[in-house]
Amino acid sequence: MEATELVDKQLVKAWARWSLVWLTLFPFVGILVSIQFHIPEFFDGMPWFTFGRLRAVHLGGVLFGSFTSAFITLLYYFVPRLTGTPLYKVEWGWWLLWIWNAFLLLGSLSLCMGYMVGVEYAEYEWPLNSCGSSSSRPLLFKSSARYYVAVGLASTCLCGTRSPQAFGLSLIFHWALCSCPMAQ
Repeated sequence: MEATELVDKQLVKAWARWSLVWLTLFPFVGILVSIQFHIPEFFDGMPWFTFGRLRAVHLGGVLFGSFTSAFITLLYYFVPRLTGTPLYKVEWGWWLLWIWNAFLLLGSLSLCMGYMVGVEYAEYEWPLNSCGSSSSRPLLFKSSARYYVAVGLASTCLCGTRSPQAFGLSLIFHWALCSCPMAQ
């Protein structure tokens, strides 16, 4: 099979474009936060733009908007090429794209309104963090063992066929997740 047939280039480009949008917007919010260091009365009287709220928008946005969207872009491109098989249900990637971006937009607006959990890099409020944040793990899976089993099954089903390459790649993803400090 041709390498060009394996990758849905339109989906990869869409994820890359949204990643660039967030990479432009959320660092700009960081610039607004830094302005408040030098001119504390810059947003005086505007509760949506206080330091604590904008800082949370900047941190969560850069992590989930810029870096995670770029990482998902790379996954949609490299996983089919490394395994030699197209992704299973690649059309779900379009749904994920819109749900992910709605999560980022609504989550950032909720942080500006003051709805915060108070957990660094996972401050999105409950209805939103169950869509995209790593802090939703305890809500969905009562124990770490169930979480790792679910992630292992999801990564094993990543590709449409059960080729040795796809299984080996899913084991690598599973190992990376288990060794990741955020998953602990």
